[in-house]
Amino acid sequence: MRCLNCGTKGILLDATICPKCGVHLPSLLRDVLPYNTILQDGKYQIDYAIGRGGFGVTYQAQHVPLEKPVAIKEFFPQESALREGTTGSIRPMRDTEGFNRGLERFRREGKILAKVEHSSIVRASDFFEERGTGYLVMELLHGESLREELDRAGGKLTESRVREVLDAMVEGLTAVHQREIFHLDLKPENVMVMANGRIVLVDFGAAKQETGIKRKDSSTRAFTMAYAAPEVLAGRPVGAASDIFELGMMVHEMLVGELPPSAMERFMPGGPVWSPSKLAEPWQALISQALEIDPKLRPNNVKDWTSVLKESPAKKIEKESDISAPSPKVAVPKTSLFVPVVHPVAPKKLESPTDAIQIDRSKNIPQAFAQSQEVSEQVREIDRQQHVKAPSRIPESQPKIALPSKIVLLLGTGAVLLSIAGVTVNNIFAEQARLAEQAEKQKLEKIKTSKAGSKYAECSDTAKSVQSSSRIYAEAQSLLKECQVAKVNTESGALLATAKDLAKKDLLEMALATARKIDPSSSVYAESQKLVEQWSQSLLQVATSQYQDQGKLKEAIALTQSIPTSSAVGKKLPELTSKWQTEWKANETASNVAQKALKERRWNDVLASSKKVTTAYWIKQTNPMVQKANAAVTPVYVAPAQPVEPAYQPPAQYNQGYQPPVNSPSPRSDRQPESLTGL
Repeated sequence: MRCLNCGTKGILLDATICPKCGVHLPSLLRDVLPYNTILQDGKYQIDYAIGRGGFGVTYQAQHVPLEKPVAIKEFFPQESALREGTTGSIRPMRDTEGFNRGLERFRREGKILAKVEHSSIVRASDFFEERGTGYLVMELLHGESLREELDRAGGKLTESRVREVLDAMVEGLTAVHQREIFHLDLKPENVMVMANGRIVLVDFGAAKQETGIKRKDSSTRAFTMAYAAPEVLAGRPVGAASDIFELGMMVHEMLVGELPPSAMERFMPGGPVWSPSKLAEPWQALISQALEIDPKLRPNNVKDWTSVLKESPAKKIEKESDISAPSPKVAVPKTSLFVPVVHPVAPKKLESPTDAIQIDRSKNIPQAFAQSQEVSEQVREIDRQQHVKAPSRIPESQPKIALPSKIVLLLGTGAVLLSIAGVTVNNIFAEQARLAEQAEKQKLEKIKTSKAGSKYAECSDTAKSVQSSSRIYAEAQSLLKECQVAKVNTESGALLATAKDLAKKDLLEMALATARKIDPSSSVYAESQKLVEQWSQSLLQVATSQYQDQGKLKEAIALTQSIPTSSAVGKKLPELTSKWQTEWKANETASNVAQKALKERRWNDVLASSKKVTTAYWIKQTNPMVQKANAAVTPVYVAPAQPVEPAYQPPAQYNQGYQPPVNSPSPRSDRQPESLTGL
C-alpha cells in the first residue's frame, strides 16, 4: 500500500508505521475502504488508497471483468460525513444539503471528464453511485505530481522545463475551454508527470461549465486559496481568464521558486503592492498580464496569452540602476490595478533647487523618497530624449557644451534630492526595523493570547507565519508546539466523548469509527484504545450471533470491518472470518446433499448429511428433513393378534335327548311359571 502522508509506496498491508515518515498508518488510513472491497456488484475491487483530500479518497482498484488496473475517486468530505462500519456507506453528519451540493459537483466532474478526450487531461471511464456517495472511475496514472518534481528540483525549474509543462497545460486547457469548461483549481498538486514524459491535468472537482443559466451560488467552493483568481474567491462569474490567472501563479512559482502574494492578500487593506520579479522577457510580460486583478484586463484565450513565448526570444531585463540603458517596455495595460507602470511624464517646472527642497521637506519620509525617485526619473527621461550624457569632467581644452537651462536646473535639483534621499533611505530602514520589531512583539502577544483563549488553530497559524530569521522565532516555535499539543488533546478529547455517547446508544460501529480519528499522540489515546478493545469485543459478539444464529454471513463479515485491525480482536479477524467462510460452505454443501437425498427418498443419506452441519442456523434448516427421514426409516409397532377361543360345543350325547313330537306343542309352553301360581 501507499502512505498517504509522504507518498511512500510498497508498504506491507499489515504494517502499522510508515518506514519513511514514521506516521501511524491505521490512524492515517481510518475510514478508507479496506483491501478487496467490492463495488458495483463485483465490477470493481479495491486494492488500496493512493490519495486523500478534504473532499474524497482516491484508490487503486481492479476492473475485474477486464483485469485492468484503474483509479477510483470516492466522494467523502472528511469534515462533514462519516463512514458507517456495518455497510461502509457514507452518511452526512449535519449539513445534508451541503453534502448533496458537493455530491452534485462530484457528478459534474465525471460528466466534464467524460466529454473531453485529450492526452493532457485525465481520462474518465465510468461513474456510479452506491453506499450513499459517488465513485468516479479514471485511468490509473503512474508517475509523480509536479509538486514532487518541484520539491526534488529545489523549488524551481529550468526555463526549458517550464516551457514543456506550460505547453502541455495550454493544450489541455484549450481542449476544455472549447467546451466552456474551466478548471478553477490549477496548482502543481493537480498536474501529474508520467514516466514517459506525458503531463496530465487532474482533479476537475472545482471545475465549472458555463450553461448560460445564472445561479445565486456561482462560487465553486472548492478552490486553493494561494492560487485562486479574485473572481473565484468572490464567487463572481468565471471564465478562461480565471484559469490563466492560476496558471500565471504556477509559472511564477516554477521560474522563481516562490508564489506571488495571493489575490486575497492583495485584496486586504494594506496588502502588498506587487509587481513581477526581474525575469527574462517575455516571462515578465506574460506573468504581468496573467495576474491582473481585474479579469477584463487579462487575456481570455490561453493560446493567445502564450503566443508571445514563440514570437520573441528570452532577454534579460537590465537593472534599473543603469540609467543609460532604455527601460524595458512591459506590455501591460495602462489601467492595471496592481502592476505599477511608470509612464513618461513631462518634467515639473521648478523655479529653483530650493523650491524642490522645500517641497520635499513639507512631506513625510516615504513621500520625500518617492519624490526624489520621480525627479530622478525625469532627469533620465530628458537625458534619453535629447541623447545627452553629462561628462564627469570636461577638460579645459575642450569646448564646453551648453546644456539647456532646464536640464541644468533639474540635474542640480536631482543631485540635492539624491543627497537628501540617502539620509531619507537610512531613516526609512530605521523606521522599518522599528516597525518590524513592533510587529514581531504584537505577533508574539497574539500567539500567547490565542493559546490562553484556547484558540489553538489561530495560535498555530500565527506561530507558523514567523520567519526563521526573526528574533522571536525560537519562542514562537516553542509556543507552536504547545498549541499543537493542546489542539490535538482538545480535539481528541471531544472525539472520545462523542464515541462514548455513541457506544451508550449501542452504535458501536460509529463509536469505533469516531475513536479511530483520535490522534495517537493525544493524552486520551491510551484510554481510547482500551475502549476500542471493549467495543470491538462486543461488536464481534454481535457479528458472531448474526453468522451462527441468523445465517447472515456477509452482514457479519461487513460488521467486523468496523473493528480496527490494530486491536487485539482485529488481529484475529482474518483467521476468524476465513474460518466462517469455510464453515459456511461446508454447512451449505451438507444441507444441499440432504435436500437432494430427501427428494430421492434416500433416508439414511438425509440423516448422515444432516449430522455434518455445525451452526445453529444450519441445524435449524435441516431439522425438518431429519424429522421426515426419521419417520420414514423407523417401523410402526403393531401389537400381535390375540388367539380366538372356539365357541362352546356340548358333547354329542347331549344332542340326542328328548325330541318333542311333531306338531305337538312345546313342552311347558302352556304352563305358567310356578312363581306366578296363585296370583
